[in-house]
Amino acid sequence: MSLVTGSRTYPLGESSVVYIGASGRMRKRLLTHFNGRAHSEKLRTAISNERLNIRWTRVKDHPTFEAYLIHGFLAEFGDLPLLNSLKPNMK
Repeated sequence: MSLVTGSRTYPLGESSVVYIGASGRMRKRLLTHFNGRAHSEKLRTAISNERLNIRWTRVKDHPTFEAYLIHGFLAEFGDLPLLNSLKPNMK
């Protein structure tokens, strides 16, 4: 899942992606985020104050795919997405 909003400036370019996450139970994860129980204050604030678009895809190994997307984002834009606080380990 990625949350997308207006373009943000990162060290190596601009992107509309502000969060990348993964879950085996997407409906539950989204309800948690949108019911004000997101895991970070920045994410809770963005969800309540910004117009966000959600993009998702189904994959078999979501933790590995999430790590792949975050590391790719870091390589292309020079930083983590705005609302991500941790860089996952690559397997």
